[in-house]
Amino acid sequence: MWETTLESLSSYTVASDEELGVSGVLQSINNALGKYVPKEWGTQPHLKVSNLTRDHLRKVITAFVATGDGDHAAPFYRQGTGTINMLVLAMLSLIAEDKQNVIFAMEEPETAIPPYAQKRIVQEIRGLASQAIFTSHSPYVLEEFALSEAVVLSRGLDGVMAQSDIELPQSVKLKRYRQEFRTRFCEGLLARRVLIAEGVTEATSIPVAARRLAEVNPNDYTSFEALGICTIDAGGENNISEMASIYSGLNKDVFAVCDKQSDGNETKIRAVIGDKLFMHNVAVAHKFLGGSGGYAGTGEHGAEGVAEGASVEGSAAGVCFFRFRRLRGRG
Repeated sequence: MWETTLESLSSYTVASDEELGVSGVLQSINNALGKYVPKEWGTQPHLKVSNLTRDHLRKVITAFVATGDGDHAAPFYRQGTGTINMLVLAMLSLIAEDKQNVIFAMEEPETAIPPYAQKRIVQEIRGLASQAIFTSHSPYVLEEFALSEAVVLSRGLDGVMAQSDIELPQSVKLKRYRQEFRTRFCEGLLARRVLIAEGVTEATSIPVAARRLAEVNPNDYTSFEALGICTIDAGGENNISEMASIYSGLNKDVFAVCDKQSDGNETKIRAVIGDKLFMHNVAVAHKFLGGSGGYAGTGEHGAEGVAEGASVEGSAAGVCFFRFRRLRGRG
């Protein structure tokens, strides 16, 4: 390949097109040269590639790749991160096809890759390798694996890495886990702290209210995102304990917020998360949280009321904010 390429380049005349104006300059030089030397000397000056070696070619020959619907191609190093990752993966796959007992390890295959491609990568690699190991933060990657094939890794305060298997309570059927994986379970698997909310109203309104409190009173409040808290909709008060048990078993710091519970249900929840259960008396909560443009949170002004302008919908929302602001600075 190298010799053929060098030979082709050596026969190529550079800038021979008259419209470029270079050939006219060279002809002028040729005419001037004829005043001083015999006519057979220095004739027909032109530009060519010379003194090329294999080392030169290795440095300058670049793979071009076309992306999208058109034919336009660009050097691979000008491509996006996702395209470059796919090129590397394609080359590794070619190597793996000719090998036996291949172990394939890949870190975060979802980087700069759309969801459908993430799933395709996992499927292809698992077909090529006798053993495949992935680390991922993507629900589209994680859902390609059975529960028995996935572990959650976490680092404790002592810096030691630990792994936990994902075990579902008997009340959480595998079908439900699969159906609600992206919307309910996955974010909790990847979070450091999990807040189990009684229903969809609390699950959607509490993070918004916390974000608003952080905007109007940043010295006392922090958004859930900054605290690393994921809010999970339990889908009803009877599901709180079972949802909490999933994440507690994965060494997550788990909280729950809900309306006042019956003694039996409260006991079940506290058996899992202890004193991290926050309940609101419905009548009191409605008094402080029912109107728009009112107050939300718990603070120095009594049972409720710190940040004016934060509106919260739902009976259990206000109880969380004072509790969670104590997490500030814990990392």
